Amino acid sequence: MESQSSERGAAGAPSGGAGTRGTRGPLVRVLGTWWRACYGVRAARAGDPADALGVPRIGRRMRAKALWFWPLALALLVTDCATKRAVEHRLTLGETKPVVGDVVRLTLSYNKNAAMGVEVGGDSRRTVLSVLTFAALLVLGVLYHRTRPSERLRVIGVALVAGGALGNLLDRLRSSAGVVDFIDVGVAQVRFWTFNVADMGITIGAVLLLIALGWKTHDRGLVRAHRSP
Repeated sequence: MESQSSERGAAGAPSGGAGTRGTRGPLVRVLGTWWRACYGVRAARAGDPADALGVPRIGRRMRAKALWFWPLALALLVTDCATKRAVEHRLTLGETKPVVGDVVRLTLSYNKNAAMGVEVGGDSRRTVLSVLTFAALLVLGVLYHRTRPSERLRVIGVALVAGGALGNLLDRLRSSAGVVDFIDVGVAQVRFWTFNVADMGITIGAVLLLIALGWKTHDRGLVRAHRSP
């Protein structure tokens, strides 16, 4: 009897690899999908926990892209929020403080409209601008997903635009007064629109994106010209 039981147990026990796959439940598969989507961890080394989740070997490139995107976007967001709160704490509405003579000044103002004071949406502009910003962030997310890690200039551009857009969005949602602007640049009575750190990030990021997209279009043209007889 003992011999028959042992034989049945040995026959019924799965081998190491098959047993591991057979006991892999839905939760583990979900975790594997989440890990792969968020981090793309490279599981090249034997015994790596990510290998048990079936993660493909793409982590180094994905992490290289994330290491440029997230620090830049978060640094811009934190700097923007901190400078806005500092200016609100030290200045009253309309008060001006010289920084570089009369050329660069700090002037507290609130902008309920879009960039450069462009009016959008009438009385419901706060809602309209918030929805438009959400849509822009979704587009930036798609653009980031489609950007290769080697396209570093494009990654930086997306990070700056996303961080700036999120900074102004949080400000708009925080208060009905509008987005805090305080950087006042100009000479005498000829002044530029008052802006903030988020606006700077959006502008610089947009320029970098245009340059990156221009380079990509130029490279494609060269490849087509080289392939044509």
